[in-house]
Amino acid sequence: SSQVANREQPKATHYSSYYPHTCSPMKLSTPATLAFSGLLASSNIVAAQMSNLRGDATSTDDTATISRDLQADQDFEGTFVIAHTQYEDLREDDPTWALELDSGEILNLEDVSPAWAIAKGKEMKSGETRVKVTGRKTFNNGQGQAKGLKLKKGKDMVIKQSHGWENAPGQLKKNNKGRKLTRLGSRTIVVVRVNAAGGASTTANLQTLKDSVFGTNGDPVNLKSQFEACSYDKLTFGPPANACDGALVDGAMEVTVTTSPSQGDDAMRNAITSQINNMCGTSNPSTIADHFMYCLPPNTLGGIAYAYINSWNSVYSDEWCTYVSAQLHEVGHNLGLGHSNENGDYRDQTGLMGFSYGYSDYPVMCFNAAKSWQLGWYSDKTVTVAPAPADNGWSGRVYGISDYGSSAATTVLVKIDTTSDTDYYISFNRAAGVNIDTVEAENQVVIQTTAGEGDLNNGYEESELEAKLSESGTFQPSTIPGRGVTVNEINLDASPPYAIITIGTPPSGPTNPPPTNPPPTNPPPTNPPPTNPPPTNPPPTNPPPTNPPPTPTPPSSDSHWVVCGRVGRCTSENKYLASNTEEHEIRCCSDSLPPSLPVGWTFVNRGGSCPYSESPPNCPVGTYSDALNECSAAGARLCTETELEANCARGTGCGFDNDLVWTSTASAPAPTNPPPTNPPPTNPPPTNPPPTNPPPTNPPPTNPPPTNPPPTNPPPTNPPPTN
Repeated sequence: SSQVANREQPKATHYSSYYPHTCSPMKLSTPATLAFSGLLASSNIVAAQMSNLRGDATSTDDTATISRDLQADQDFEGTFVIAHTQYEDLREDDPTWALELDSGEILNLEDVSPAWAIAKGKEMKSGETRVKVTGRKTFNNGQGQAKGLKLKKGKDMVIKQSHGWENAPGQLKKNNKGRKLTRLGSRTIVVVRVNAAGGASTTANLQTLKDSVFGTNGDPVNLKSQFEACSYDKLTFGPPANACDGALVDGAMEVTVTTSPSQGDDAMRNAITSQINNMCGTSNPSTIADHFMYCLPPNTLGGIAYAYINSWNSVYSDEWCTYVSAQLHEVGHNLGLGHSNENGDYRDQTGLMGFSYGYSDYPVMCFNAAKSWQLGWYSDKTVTVAPAPADNGWSGRVYGISDYGSSAATTVLVKIDTTSDTDYYISFNRAAGVNIDTVEAENQVVIQTTAGEGDLNNGYEESELEAKLSESGTFQPSTIPGRGVTVNEINLDASPPYAIITIGTPPSGPTNPPPTNPPPTNPPPTNPPPTNPPPTNPPPTNPPPTNPPPTPTPPSSDSHWVVCGRVGRCTSENKYLASNTEEHEIRCCSDSLPPSLPVGWTFVNRGGSCPYSESPPNCPVGTYSDALNECSAAGARLCTETELEANCARGTGCGFDNDLVWTSTASAPAPTNPPPTNPPPTNPPPTNPPPTNPPPTNPPPTNPPPTNPPPTNPPPTNPPPTN
């Protein structure tokens, strides 16, 4: 899911050009507040009260107004699903637990007990596990479509086992629809425009929506094109056959519902699903296409988008339906992908399962190493390094995913296997081609961890960015002794470019010694050095200049330059001298790697004359004074105007490549003191003649050439590299 709210006023939170996902506290519907979300992190499922988790415009349980036939508790059976939501204000709610009815309507589950969730969390697989619950439907404002299921007090879900319904652990029965999504081959998708009550409609027309998904009218970067580019056509998307009596044409359809935006996204989503079933004469939209994108009218969804894991449905707030990063992020959830985290929040910007961005065609990038391994698109060019000491490690070239199509690129992903189900995944994050706009760790070696053995069939797992390494960088996690990673070389001039990395201690090469003949023994020449005395001219006697040293006017303290975070990316604004009270994005520089970095800081060095640089992990926007304080706290400083214009801080995160960033450079006049006017010294140069000693006359060495026989060591028996 992608997180972002209040798109109408992005400048209020200063995140107009990047939209990260972060966490907000979980609300439990039981009286006791239990801190068990950390325990459930291993299963990546959290039981929470689901009222208003996605910022519904109006979200009031009013069971007194529910129709008479729903007043009594009922049994409901369906498929368990979980969802994530993105917000503009940097919140991240815990995953939503929900029940998908066989009609495709999805009801949030309320009042799930924490104890039951802890006990059963690992058994619950989104999009697969069949469950039965007892409870009653809840509504927004007591009207329209149901938004959730309030479980009967003291009752929890019953999981369907392979041999029937029971609470005991056992082998889970998969969804009888066989929903186990493939990440290879061809898939169909439909984008839906919505007309709601009160004249509210999706802003984009049907042709614009269709263009943003399929590129039918020249959109250069769209859902279809980027999935196919990143997968090298191993996963393709297209429209299903036209259907629904002409309502569904070329992968797009328009739906009219009587629900209003004030009733919130849950009621609106279920009304859309019900109407599609009616228009198309089907029992569930997923019988028509593999995926449906619902583009809600403005002010319906408080966040920007959400999607159900291992499922068919993704939901967007108005224009976010047309932004390529949100499209791939949400459909990525449909395919089973989890969030890409950095320091616990999904701020890993080396791939599309971190932040989403409010642009139609930016950024052009793919998925991080862990997600790429899970998707299986590059499985023929991967290396797995066994846990130490099963072998002696590995060393070799790793190429960027952008060069996967080159025959020379023999390895693009490396997995360090561990003795647990959490492993390490390594890639060379080359900024080119399909990945040219990678926002973080450009042209560095990046390392992520994820659980589940890198297999999406093992359930939903999030990844964590562990390291961003430049040339000569090292990474030694305590969890894999003997498997430290060293970046020996990054060669951007090669074709294709590559990084050479070493993991652990790889086998050594041949050890044949060279010949041992001693060097020649002729003595060195014995001619004495020249005896001419040094020149006797006295040094110049002109007095030193008497003008005082220049005293330039100190830089102005009330304004400093703000410069684009990456040359050429700030297309709508140019650098300028900004008042110190304005608010701008913050990046920091340091002439040496700070010795003790706060949590989350990872400085990189671009080489040449560039210093170390980094965007603070909290992605701050503030005044000049705020910027000084942010950098000082990490033992760093603000970058200069010259350093930013040399792209020294590009790709250090937060999406600030597209924004004006504070520098330490102020406008200062040139010094006004004139230079010294004393004439240069007039003493003549020394007139001593050069030395006349003849050159040495020793004959050349007469030692015969080495007579050692050639080495007799057998040739190495090391196997050839397996890249």
